[in-house]
Formats: sequence, structure tokens, C-alpha cells
Amino acid sequence: MISSVILVIILVIIALILLFRDTYYKPFTRIVSWNIRFFGMENTNDHTLSYYQTIAQRIKTLDPQIVCLQEISSAKGLDHLMKYLSDYDVFIDPDAEKNNILFFEEMGYESLYSKVINNQLTSDIVNNLMLNCILVKRNIRIVSFDVVHKRQLRISYYDKYIGDNVVVYNVHLPSDHISNRSQERLAILNNLTNAIDNNEEKYVVVAGDFNADYKTKEVQYIQHQGLVHSNEVVNRLYYKSSDVTGMDLTFSHRRKENENLRRLDHFFVSQDLSNHIIGGFTDNSHCAGNMGDILGEISDHCMIALDIR
Repeated sequence: MISSVILVIILVIIALILLFRDTYYKPFTRIVSWNIRFFGMENTNDHTLSYYQTIAQRIKTLDPQIVCLQEISSAKGLDHLMKYLSDYDVFIDPDAEKNNILFFEEMGYESLYSKVINNQLTSDIVNNLMLNCILVKRNIRIVSFDVVHKRQLRISYYDKYIGDNVVVYNVHLPSDHISNRSQERLAILNNLTNAIDNNEEKYVVVAGDFNADYKTKEVQYIQHQGLVHSNEVVNRLYYKSSDVTGMDLTFSHRRKENENLRRLDHFFVSQDLSNHIIGGFTDNSHCAGNMGDILGEISDHCMIALDIR
């Protein structure tokens, strides 16, 4: 009788482990990308604000191993965020970080904040308030970190599920909304593809805000270089447990009245890595117009996620 009870208890425990294993143990690597509009333009001295805590909690909820962030406007704000993300290390261009701190000291926080909220932005301000960074869980083995371009970071890590090194690029193309910056955008993409070719990289993830939808020449250029859009892979998976979006939009602002909302944030992967994608999704809970706005608007972009193993 006792042995039967013990057997039942053991079976129940096994069933619970199988049921909740993805909650406490992810048998895959999750990479997310998020453009947080003018991140850090909040007063870090005001500890009653929920801005930094809310962003940190959202990242913790999705529990990614790697986080690609764009539009980091304040290096000091990033330091403040990391107080709530103690499980992560941050990788950023040290020169850009230093210049950002000096820029705030020269311009003054109140002056910069006023220009941002009143849309009085000059090219000098934008260039100093647009940093990329990559957050990596501390239990991930980093192989190398490089600054390919001010708006393009590269990190290589060992993926225990794939059994090889995986390279992640965090890209933020400048917008051509106000002026034509096509040449600059293509130059950044050339740097990207040259870096991939020169290093003969097999497993590659390119993530970020491309300020470009599917029909633009920049996206077509990337695909012509042999990189695959992750949605193409996710949408043909026979088992799409993580896919809740398909072609969901990631950017919430319209350029013109009645214009459709657009997807500007993307994952592209190498052919070899495409075989290791098990799912992907757009987290639309904390972008403009959704639940996250109850605590104040966080960003006009949604976070996107990609799961690989």
C-alpha cells in the first residue's frame, strides 16, 4: 500500500516537472530586441517612478538570455536600469557611452528633456542620444564583443543547445523619415554583411530596429545577402508553440492619416541557424496603446523575441 502511494507521488512529481519545465527551465535560448524610445529620459533620482522598474520587470517576465536594446539615450539611465537586472551584464560601445555622459553634462538634463518632448531635435542631439547595447545573462559564456559601427554591435557566445558559437548583431538603422539617409543606411548594412563574410560566421542572428518594412530596399538587400527573415521560418514550423504573431506589427506611429501600421523591427538569421529556430513572437503588452501604457508610455516599438536551440 505504502509503495503504491509513493509511486503515485513520484508520478505526480514527474508530471508537474514536465508541465512546468518551460517556466523554470528553458530548453532553448531566447533572444529579444527592443527599441525603447529615448530610453533613460526619466529622472533617475525620483525613485517613485515606475519607468525603470516596469522595463526591468518586462524583460524578467520574458526571461531572455540575450537582450538587444536600441535608442538608449542615457548611459546613466542604463546604469539605473541594471540595478533591477542584476542577472545580466551589459555590453556597449565605451566611446559612445563616454560621449553620451559628457553630452548630458554639457547640455544639461532639463534642456535635453525639453527638446525631446517638444520634438526640437537636431542631428547632433540625435547622434548623441541613440546608443545600442546588449544585455547578456551572466551564465552565458561570451566569446567576443565588437563595435562594428556606432549603431551596430556584435557579440559571439557559446550556445549550449546548438553546441557551437552563435553571433548576434544588434542593429539600428537611422530613420529616413525627415531626410533621405539611404546611403548611410546602406553603408551600415554593408558593414554588417562584410563583417559576417570576413569572419565566415555560420550561426548568425541579426536583430534590431531597421526603420524599414518588408517592401523597402534595405530589407530586400539583407535577404539578397543570404540571410533569412525569421518570420519565414516561424510561419512554416509544424509546431509553433512560441509563435503568437506571424506578421504582427512592431511600430505604432503612422506617418499619414489612414496609413497602415508597420513592422520596423526584425530578426534575420543565417541559413544554418534557420534550422534551429523553434519559435518567435511580438510582445505587444508594453508598446503604445496597450496595457503597459497604464503606467505611462514606454515605447512606440514593441519587443520581439526569437527562440533557438
